[in-house]
Amino acid sequence: MKIAFVDIPNFKIEIKKANIPSFSFGYLSAILENAGHEVFLLDSNRWFFSYKKSYNKLIDEKPDIVCFTSTSENRFATIDLIKDVKKRLGSFIIVGGSHFTFTAEDAVKHINEIDAVVRNEGEATLLELVNKIASGEDISYVNGITYKGSDGKIISNQDRQIISDLDVLPLPAWHLFDLDLYANERLPGQKDKFIGILSSRGCPSLCSFCANAARVLRLRNPKKVVDEIELFQKKFGYRIFKFYDDTMTISKKHIEAICREILSRKLDIVWSASARVDTVNREMLSLMKNAGCRFINFGIESGSPRILKEIKKNIAIEEIRQAIRYSAELKFEMVSAYFMVSLPGETLADINQTVILMKELKNYGKNVKVTFTYTLIYPGTEIEKIAKRQGILAEDFSWNTYHEFPSHILSNSVPVMPYFEQKELRLISIKAFLAKNYFSYIYNFKQVLKKVIRIKNINDLYVLSKVAMNYLFKKSVNSKPVL
Repeated sequence: MKIAFVDIPNFKIEIKKANIPSFSFGYLSAILENAGHEVFLLDSNRWFFSYKKSYNKLIDEKPDIVCFTSTSENRFATIDLIKDVKKRLGSFIIVGGSHFTFTAEDAVKHINEIDAVVRNEGEATLLELVNKIASGEDISYVNGITYKGSDGKIISNQDRQIISDLDVLPLPAWHLFDLDLYANERLPGQKDKFIGILSSRGCPSLCSFCANAARVLRLRNPKKVVDEIELFQKKFGYRIFKFYDDTMTISKKHIEAICREILSRKLDIVWSASARVDTVNREMLSLMKNAGCRFINFGIESGSPRILKEIKKNIAIEEIRQAIRYSAELKFEMVSAYFMVSLPGETLADINQTVILMKELKNYGKNVKVTFTYTLIYPGTEIEKIAKRQGILAEDFSWNTYHEFPSHILSNSVPVMPYFEQKELRLISIKAFLAKNYFSYIYNFKQVLKKVIRIKNINDLYVLSKVAMNYLFKKSVNSKPVL
């Protein structure tokens, strides 16, 4: 059968920046090709395709099965294309990925054009499902799918067992990708393009804001990971890599083995990785740096010990200081520390502690970059459950029925993504507090200009004016200014 994998841009607009190749498309394509199926990739981010061009390309290709993936941010552009393609071609429509995994029954309920949702890891499930469709067999016994039965009832078959040995998977079907078209994205300060790579799946951490929390950790053979790096270097000319593991340093033995394998082969490469502060020490960081790691990212989230416990981050402030200080002293090219505000149970006093810690970390070195985001609610997270208990989201909230959230004007989020916003501490108050206590006047002026440009209606203007009033007159700032 002819199967198309589809990923399209946000909001039906022309994309100006290429993305990196999709791991999921690569692995799934390899599995299906090995089974004798024809695979077509439609990555609109790669081809800079608009919604219309993406639609026309699919119509021209006439696939038997169309597999869509989507982020929560991009879900409605994807849903629109699903409806249009189903209406025109009548192809069997399969959806997968994080958003549809955690909203599977809601998606099938509200999007009649979806024939099946493949939940969680897709390799084994999709292969069995496609083979059943190709042979005209009943799909009702395929584990890991959600679909609508002949009587209209929504059915979720039992979860499929996860792939315990990642080394049984073939390498992604990179031959299907025109890798030159992904050359626009760079790591900071690097002239050459980079490519992504995975050395593990899963994360045993319990963070309440993450849909991947409490997932079984599985590790690839370190030699096979480095084999793939060497293949990219020799065959495709890559020397810069970005590891997309949720947390690459969870297993000390694993990361050390990868580093020693890179060093033993004397590979001249540069790479980035994400880490937890409680999983690294100076020795490990030094080994990573010597093996080519130049960019290291730490998710810290808060400077308040109480909030770190509340969101199940389970790290200590001193561990944060130590990891960032060691990384700065070892002269990584960039040490990124990521924070979140507007977390469950947070007060301005907690945010004050976060601001103090952010300022302290920035002083550890010029190579330390500190950034923060406002907390978004994602399906499948503990925060989503809290939001429904607190009335921030309706108990019957549908992720696949269009709705806009006005607070998006305060940040760079898309309108269809909900913030976690407590009634006792509105985003407007947090925004004003941060403007007073963390950002420079020049930065504030630039941000205001950006927001003014994004104003679309009277409500947006009202929201921004309230931020300005709070900022000027300190109406919402009840804690002491940060020193």
